[in-house]
Amino acid sequence: MATLTLRGVCKTRHGRQQVLRDIDLDVADGEFVVLVGPSGCGKSTLLRMTTGLESITSSDIRIGSRIVNQVEAMTLAQRIVVLNQDCIEQIGTPEQIYERPQSTFVASFMGAPAMNLLHGRLSDDRLHFHVNDGPRISIAGA
Repeated sequence: MATLTLRGVCKTRHGRQQVLRDIDLDVADGEFVVLVGPSGCGKSTLLRMTTGLESITSSDIRIGSRIVNQVEAMTLAQRIVVLNQDCIEQIGTPEQIYERPQSTFVASFMGAPAMNLLHGRLSDDRLHFHVNDGPRISIAGA
């Protein structure tokens, strides 16, 4: 792995509500760090920002000497565990999660931008997808 460095990282919502302010943090290679604090203090937001699930308002995050965009940070993981409502939805490599999500929750939650979902049904011959109130789409390679 490598070191994780945050310098002056900030997060605001709706252009004005400051959620995190000027976060400076160094996590050494192999170091295990625990974030603690009361509910609403920004622990989850900070974790989401370092893993790529939430954008940073200002500054940057470095892994080793590289400044990463958040999508890249997520792809550096060996495995991802996606949780939803107190249970695990899917465990897999970044490629497995992005290319073969096991539920609509995983498909809509992961990625930037989020995956678009169409409601419809697969034809009996499995050659077409019929979009509800929309067109019939041929399935590539079918």
